Amino acid sequence: MSQLLFPVVAGAVCWELLYGACGFALRRLAATPGVVLSDPGASKEKLARLGASYVVALVHALLVGLRGVWHVYALLDAPIGAKLAIPDASSPWHSAAAATETTNVLFLSWLLYDLAHVLLSFPALGAADTVAHHAGFICASAICGAHRILPFAFGWLIVGELSSPLLNVRWLLIQSGRGASPLLQRVNVGFALAFVAFRVALGAAGMAHLAVHRAALSVLDGVVPSALLALVLVVFLPAGYSLNLVWLSKIAKMARGTDAKKKK
Repeated sequence: MSQLLFPVVAGAVCWELLYGACGFALRRLAATPGVVLSDPGASKEKLARLGASYVVALVHALLVGLRGVWHVYALLDAPIGAKLAIPDASSPWHSAAAATETTNVLFLSWLLYDLAHVLLSFPALGAADTVAHHAGFICASAICGAHRILPFAFGWLIVGELSSPLLNVRWLLIQSGRGASPLLQRVNVGFALAFVAFRVALGAAGMAHLAVHRAALSVLDGVVPSALLALVLVVFLPAGYSLNLVWLSKIAKMARGTDAKKKK
């Protein structure tokens, strides 16, 4: 665990610096005539106060999501042992599996940075479900990172972040007064499709892969305490997937415009 501490703290500081820069830029933009249109849903104050969190989240999602695609591709043909635990340097699969550690640091450091902002501004940036999501994945990320396990599972899991950029774009469109534009509806539909593809379908395939190879998990005996492994596989992953299904019902309504109709 100690080997994770410094890079994760350094990463969280970098995310915070990016947040400060984005906040400065958005405050200037929000005060610029023509940037925020006249619309009942627009809010210069919210854009200036909370917008930086959404921009940083967008950058994070693109960065780790694309790295996740790379990890899945690089490890797709790896033997099951290299998919379950990062092999030593003598293995031809070492580099591909070890590359997930950098992405894990980026992910874990962002979760810690973002959780702090969610709690400080609660519930403006997220409610209890967001706190639960972040807390659960902080634990899972720390366990897997400290014991260097499940690099392939981390790869397909982090690809799910590619559904998030359109959600952040949606918020920025609404706060800038473009909530009634045709673009917003296209973003809603695109986000819903990305969520189904990257979080629901890929997540189900990933967990099915783990279930099929559950006997091979014996290679992790002695690598990670069985209680911690069970916590990741039996608690955090299923709970995270269940939360995605709960969110999916809300996203479907958003894509159909149901929420907008209720507000009107």
